[in-house]
Amino acid sequence: NFSSLWGKQVKVNGTDEGTAIDFDEEGALVARQASGVRKHIFAGDVELLRSGL
Repeated sequence: NFSSLWGKQVKVNGTDEGTAIDFDEEGALVARQASGVRKHIFAGDVELLRSGL
């Protein structure tokens, strides 16, 4: 369920971090990095990061 990721900080494949913002027309997860760059993730491990620690 995407609503559990919406607006949350995620880490992809243990390296790239960003905020989950959308799915694109091809079904890839779109995450915005701190630099503003949007990454389209088609496959890989996505980890939900805990905030406020």
